[in-house]
Amino acid sequence: MPPKGKDVAPPPPKEDNNPWGVFVNVAVEHASIFLDVPPPSALPHGTSQKGNKSPPKTPPPAKNPSGKSAAPPPDPAAPPPAPTTHLSINYSSEYAVVSGQATSAAVPDGQQAPGADDKPPAVPALPDVALTYKYAFTQRFRQNEGREALNTLINSKVMLQLHDSQSGAVLGKAAIDMLPFGMGQREFEIKEIKLEGVSDSGAGGVKLLSGTLHNIRLFLTCRKQPPEGASAASAVPGVIPPAAAPPAGSRPGTSSLGPAAAAGSKPGTPAAAASKPGTPAAGAKPGTAAPPAAMPPADDLPEPEPYRYITEEEAQQGSNVAELELGELAGLPPELQPAVDVVGGKDGLQGKITLVAGLQLPGGGPLLSVSCPQAAGQLGLRGRMRCVVSAEQVDSLKAHLDNGLPLYIELARYVQHDALVDNAWDAYHAGAWLAGAPLLMKEGTLEAPAAAAAAADSGSDAADGVALLPWAALAEEAAAAAAAAEEAPAPGLGASSLPSYTPPASAGPKSKTVDAETPAAGSCIWQKAGTRLVNARLKFAKPILETWVPPEPPSKKVPDLVPTRDLNPPPPPPTADDDVRTCVQDIVRKLAAAYAVKKQQQGEQGLEDVAGTDLPPAQRHRQLIFELNRSGAYMELRDSLKPAVIRLARDKFGKSGAMHPVEMTPAFSAMYTHVMSLACEQLNKACNTWPKPVTPQAPSLDELAQLGVLARQYTDEATCAVQVLQATGNPDLQASQRAAMLLERAEALHQRRLLDRDNPQVWYEHAVMCARTQQYSRALASLRQSLAIAPAFIDSLIALGGITLTLLLSQAPGQGSAPEEAGFADLHEGALVAGHALVAAMPATSGLPWALLSLVYAAGPGGASRQNKGWASCQEKLSKLEREALSAQDAGGDAASANGPYLLCRKLLDLGLKQAALKAEAAVLLLRRSSRTLRYDIHLAAAETRLLPPYTTPGGASPPSSSPAKPGTADANTAGSSGGTVNVSGAAAGAAAGAAGACRSQEGLGAPAGRALAAGA
Repeated sequence: MPPKGKDVAPPPPKEDNNPWGVFVNVAVEHASIFLDVPPPSALPHGTSQKGNKSPPKTPPPAKNPSGKSAAPPPDPAAPPPAPTTHLSINYSSEYAVVSGQATSAAVPDGQQAPGADDKPPAVPALPDVALTYKYAFTQRFRQNEGREALNTLINSKVMLQLHDSQSGAVLGKAAIDMLPFGMGQREFEIKEIKLEGVSDSGAGGVKLLSGTLHNIRLFLTCRKQPPEGASAASAVPGVIPPAAAPPAGSRPGTSSLGPAAAAGSKPGTPAAAASKPGTPAAGAKPGTAAPPAAMPPADDLPEPEPYRYITEEEAQQGSNVAELELGELAGLPPELQPAVDVVGGKDGLQGKITLVAGLQLPGGGPLLSVSCPQAAGQLGLRGRMRCVVSAEQVDSLKAHLDNGLPLYIELARYVQHDALVDNAWDAYHAGAWLAGAPLLMKEGTLEAPAAAAAAADSGSDAADGVALLPWAALAEEAAAAAAAAEEAPAPGLGASSLPSYTPPASAGPKSKTVDAETPAAGSCIWQKAGTRLVNARLKFAKPILETWVPPEPPSKKVPDLVPTRDLNPPPPPPTADDDVRTCVQDIVRKLAAAYAVKKQQQGEQGLEDVAGTDLPPAQRHRQLIFELNRSGAYMELRDSLKPAVIRLARDKFGKSGAMHPVEMTPAFSAMYTHVMSLACEQLNKACNTWPKPVTPQAPSLDELAQLGVLARQYTDEATCAVQVLQATGNPDLQASQRAAMLLERAEALHQRRLLDRDNPQVWYEHAVMCARTQQYSRALASLRQSLAIAPAFIDSLIALGGITLTLLLSQAPGQGSAPEEAGFADLHEGALVAGHALVAAMPATSGLPWALLSLVYAAGPGGASRQNKGWASCQEKLSKLEREALSAQDAGGDAASANGPYLLCRKLLDLGLKQAALKAEAAVLLLRRSSRTLRYDIHLAAAETRLLPPYTTPGGASPPSSSPAKPGTADANTAGSSGGTVNVSGAAAGAAAGAAGACRSQEGLGAPAGRALAAGA
């Protein structure tokens, strides 16, 4: 304790010469300064510009080297020259400031006339003219490594000071915020900082009117100390290294040049300072001086390397900086000031009272505590505390707030006195709810005021603040909220985070107390006085829930991968061959008509009756040819074929079409053969009297539905039988043959349905059958047909994404195949295209497409990590949709789509894509609030094995209808989700029950058994 009635002067600051540790480097380029410099005549008589009094002297006339008198002194009315200035860094009350070199003001352009003396004239200091000082200022100060040192740095008050170099007085100062280092930056720049003038600078009348420092750059470097016990050569060859690092818990900036400090010395005190140089060491003979510790020469030290307190990976994962800011206490209790006077004593130095406020972040987060000791006999509560928060701790805070759990500020009074006992500590132990904490779960929000959200919006927080409550009542309410939370009770919620009061060691039963009367048990002095905490808030350097940015869409769309098919395409343009065929058909019709007319004429003339029989075919042919030549019809038919033959020569044989003999002679043979083949083709068609083939007709809608039910029944029976055979290991040949027969029947039924080739639903259902039987290539082909008809068909997009994801997972690195050779990039791009198309096609409130996209991004480069921006964006969107859905549920809305991965998992199981479904099942847990209400474990086991009947909720809700959807429609949100059930169709359930003869007791088969069967399958 200091002597009574005496002020103890603080120890002079010492130099920090430790070459090891982290260095904060500060570089300043230049400054623009307005100074008020009084002329020498304005100074008091006998006072120099330094402010020191000296007897007036008459200086002798100056002479130049030639012996002549110098020029007369300058005009007293002329403006005084600008003083030289320098900068310094004030970063600690324990260590001396780090100063730069003195610099003169720069000469403005055009003021120095040509032919002037070698020495440039001094720049005049005018109050309305900005002086430019070009600094070569690059100085640094030392810190320790580690998270504790970083927290100290971002809470430090680092000042850049402007000095008058002649007097050394501080003219102005500017504070630098070290927060960017806490956000993971290695360096940052500040374009300009305004200087704040010092009212009483003591610089001989020089005052700073205003000023700005320009282009300030700060960066971190580190020179790591050799490990303890290592030789000097390990760090600096030939140099004895300094001793070990400072002990754990020493404050950053403390020196560690010598051996460990002796017991009882202050932390960070160098061993060399424990005793004066030359004093004997412990145990040495009197008069023997201890050799001083060797310092490595500066030239032999290794160069500091670039350094970050927070790695880039930690910053990308979501590391943040939390800050507790306290304004003031409004309405202090009247009992508090008498207690301050009693503890301080007559001289105010006997002891002190400190108010400490703390906010404990959940999930193992740091304690943000602000300590405010009494100053000038007065108590208040104003200040801030920053602390780095890891990404895991930020996630814990978000989960805490998502569960509706509270945050609160704890307040306590601490008495430091060697004799007095605080008998009112419990009565001054209080807390206040941070009612604005839910605001942090709004996108882009940086701070949460202690007042309620409504009060914060109306601005009443600054005036009213938040009331202080007894700690016991607040802790009990917080513990009850933790016990009633949907999640497991939050550990530590309701427990005090501030240390309990400890009486002094000399205290006894008869020790005097601080307060005259001991408050009643359970009472709260703050509450009795109506004290309120004003302008208290929890802030973050960046939002814990950043504004959502959608993932970058792929460059391709679904039509780029699957060209859209025109359901009513125009006929193709006729080719040259088609023209020849058309002409031949026309000639055949005309010849047939002419032959019929000739035959009729012969009959009328009685030629056939005279002979008694018809004329021979050869004679009839000669008569027809004669008649065609005689009438000119043959030439007409030949000329009608000429345009088609000319086009054929031009298009088919690459000729000019002039039909010149020289040009056409080489091609006559081939062209004649081709024309005759076309003519014979048409003549054969004309002579063919067989019935025309019947074109199959597409089934009607009712027939499509019936065929679909049968096909699904056959497929379900076959797949269930196969799964039972695989799970039980029963080599039943008859069952295998029956399963193959059922699949053949299902395929035949689907082929019948595919006659309706313009219906996307039938192609999708055929793809489902192929996917469930692991015919992925055929499934993708059918899905392409479906998407070629309807590019936004939801079911087909889900199936395309799920099958492609399954192929991605089977070809992922470490699965025994090379992704590059197997087209891994193409598969990933196709899955992304399907996922983004699904986002555009489905309702904005559905989480299923984002669940699919998150799995696709996780299967690609980057994996499921925050560095993968696509995956992180999808997870943020899923969390946002979950919050919105659960809020709608609280308001009476439907929250069936709250958990997108859950809905996706069930769709993938319906498709038989178990590998992708297991990934979706794992993603269900990432949405903790909704996953607890879905009871998904039993659901997935039942759907995976296909051996259990549809699971219903304890309320007895029946499963949804499994009627086929109409063509072109789909609802992925509600398919099989009503009543919290897994959508196993009635036909599939019956087939599964019939095929699972070995599983007699279906009610007793729980999730573990179901998973075992699924693993075997």
